[in-house]
Amino acid sequence: MFAVFIRLFFVIFGFIYSPLISILSGSSPNHLLFALSSITALIFTVGTIAWTYKQLKKHIIDG
Repeated sequence: MFAVFIRLFFVIFGFIYSPLISILSGSSPNHLLFALSSITALIFTVGTIAWTYKQLKKHIIDG
């Protein structure tokens, strides 16, 4: 599940950051794009899994 979310968010944020970096810098620096996409994907993946676990615990385990 972790690998699926991290890949999904990496692709989504790659599409978001690519035009922004191209417009701001005039070229496409791949290392910066990879770093920003990786960091953001990791943060969103951990947050999504934590939120999912919290909801699961709240509604199924404790409910």
